[in-house]
Amino acid sequence: MTIKYRRFQETDLHGLIKLMFELGYTIEEGEFKKTVQEITKRDGVIFIAEEQSRVIGGSCAIIDA
Repeated sequence: MTIKYRRFQETDLHGLIKLMFELGYTIEEGEFKKTVQEITKRDGVIFIAEEQSRVIGGSCAIIDA
């Protein structure tokens, strides 16, 4: 299997929420959208790992200088 890494797209939202749930976190869609907006507002970037078009990981980075 090949894992692809790329920037987050709005269509990844549900896959990332599902992954968070599998990891033991409960988060509402609206709350998660606000988190994504806050990250991008602060010039942060969210990266997605996917395998066979399924979100299997995610990471974000914000540089505060």
